[in-house]
Amino acid sequence: MEYAENLASGGVPPSKSPRRGRGRDWPLAVLERPGVHEFLGERGADRAAALSLLLCAAAGLPGAAERRLLWVQSLAASRRWGLPCGEGLDAIGLNPRSVLIVEPETERELLWVLEQALDCSGLLAVVGCLPGVERHYGFTASRRLSLRALRKGSRLFLARGARIREATSAQTRWQVEPAPSAPMELAWRGFELPGARSWRLNLLRAPGWTPASWNIEWSEHENRLRMAASSAEPSAVRAAG
Repeated sequence: MEYAENLASGGVPPSKSPRRGRGRDWPLAVLERPGVHEFLGERGADRAAALSLLLCAAAGLPGAAERRLLWVQSLAASRRWGLPCGEGLDAIGLNPRSVLIVEPETERELLWVLEQALDCSGLLAVVGCLPGVERHYGFTASRRLSLRALRKGSRLFLARGARIREATSAQTRWQVEPAPSAPMELAWRGFELPGARSWRLNLLRAPGWTPASWNIEWSEHENRLRMAASSAEPSAVRAAG
C-alpha cells in the first residue's frame, strides 16, 4: 500500500522502521486525526505516564499555541490525582490559560460533558480521565463519542485503566508505561544526571497499523516528543480490543 493511501486510513507502512525524529514513521501522527484515542495505564505510575504523554502529544498538535484544550476529570479523581500544573504545561508549550478544566461529579456527567465538548471543533483536543472502575463507558458510549468526534472533526484523548479489554469504537488504543531515561552526557560530582522524560508506548489498535512498541522521549532542546535512541526497531505486541 502506498504511503498516502495508508495515511488516509490512519496507518503507516509496517515495513518501515521508525527513525529518531518525526518523519513519515512517527507513530503519534495518527493523533492528529479526528476521533477517540484511548490511553491505557494499569498502575498509578502508568496512569500518570499516560496523562503526561497525552499532554505532550497535545502540545505537538497543529494550532496548539492558539487553540484551547479542555480537560474533563471527576471531582473525586481531582482529589486523588490532582490537576495539570501550570508550570508543567508552560514547559511543554501549552499556555496554562488556554487549558479549560471541567470537574463533573459522576461518570455519567463526565461522558455527557465529553460528548457536548466534541461539538466544539475549535478546541485543540478534549482530554477525558475516566474513573478507575468504569460503569458506563463501553462500546455504546464509545460509539456515540466516536461518531460525534468524526462528524465534528474533533479529537478526544481518553485516559483509562489498562485491565479493561472489551471492544470499543475508539479509533486508536495505546498502552503507556514509564521508561528509564537515558543518562545525560554530563555528570555532577561523579553522578550521572537523569535524562529526558521517557515512555514505553505500545500501540494496541489503529486502522492500518501493525501493533508495535516504541520508546518515546521528550526533547527539552527541541521542545517536542521524539523517538528515543533505544527505539531502533519496533517490536510486535498483541493487539487488544
